[in-house]
Amino acid sequence: MHRRIALKRLTASDLTLFEWQFRNRPTGNQKSINLNTDVFIDELYPSLPEIATSRNNRIPLDLSIYGPGHSGLHNLQRKILKGSAYKNWRLDGEYINNPDDEPERYNVLQPGDIAVFDFSGTVVPDAAKLVLISQELDTDQVIHMELSALLGARSMAAVSLAQLQAVTDRLTDDAHPFHELTLDAELEDAALGGVKGITALHRSPSTRVLSRDELQRALRAAEEVGRAGEELIYQYLSEQKAKGAILDFAWASDANAVAPYDFLIILPDKQEIAIDAKSTSGEFERPLHISTAELIEMTGKRLYDIYRVFEVSDSGGNLCIAENVRAFADAVLKSLDQLPKGVQADSVSVDISALKFGPALALSLPDPEEE
Repeated sequence: MHRRIALKRLTASDLTLFEWQFRNRPTGNQKSINLNTDVFIDELYPSLPEIATSRNNRIPLDLSIYGPGHSGLHNLQRKILKGSAYKNWRLDGEYINNPDDEPERYNVLQPGDIAVFDFSGTVVPDAAKLVLISQELDTDQVIHMELSALLGARSMAAVSLAQLQAVTDRLTDDAHPFHELTLDAELEDAALGGVKGITALHRSPSTRVLSRDELQRALRAAEEVGRAGEELIYQYLSEQKAKGAILDFAWASDANAVAPYDFLIILPDKQEIAIDAKSTSGEFERPLHISTAELIEMTGKRLYDIYRVFEVSDSGGNLCIAENVRAFADAVLKSLDQLPKGVQADSVSVDISALKFGPALALSLPDPEEE
């Protein structure tokens, strides 16, 4: 939910941030990569100028560079700044030197190559992945072509994770670090204990090392998305109540964190329906994680629906509803009864195709000024 992604077509001036480029292809003394204001500020971080004023217009950034080609992680500390004479913001700091074990890594870069910036941070960027795509390297050419099509005539453009995933889906090179940009689905699943995500990460290239901190960040992100999804459902149910579609509702999990459902709605005929909100910042098809307690509740007397909230962002998301999942839960619980004595499953991972969902509905949060 806190990722901001943009493509940047690198100019000769941008390349001066790399020490070898500055020494061997001199085109001025910029020593930084321009971050176009109409994209970096207007689309990604509109509140940054006001916040940055109190920080001398200098924002520290943990920078993780991948590429060009198959080159793996090169982690550095740099900063984003805005000088009084600059039109744009800039990724700045010390020169980026070639790593000791790759003494020619950044030498291949040239104007027209593409940088993919994946910024983390809600209001202020505090970390970023930078994936460099070379037009000359065979390993990068397909990706460069796809990203060039997304950029068109623009020098910088904001893109969605879904757009990057579409590029990834067309790659046959499993070892390419471009996959770093779309690992969030696997990270989310692994953080929630999913076998699918853990297996996918285990099969990642040897250049991919998952730290304990990164896994913890993924878990915190999943929890934040879960909360945001519930807030969207709260807004949706408030609108349904105002229209008379439901009589009333309660946000059960807000009052009791261990409740086996998130909301309880009361229909005009006084019938009650429990709702479990399953939220993700990614695509609809990501696996669902359902606890055994939730499965048991689904087989109870009241109806139970699953609300799949997906593509959750700061402004909204989308919703698909699987109604009355009692039969599904009953089948799963009967299967779990076959486990050996003394063994109990705490939760299950569920492929989205195992449930029948209705059409997608757009969800949005109200404008604060309207509230």
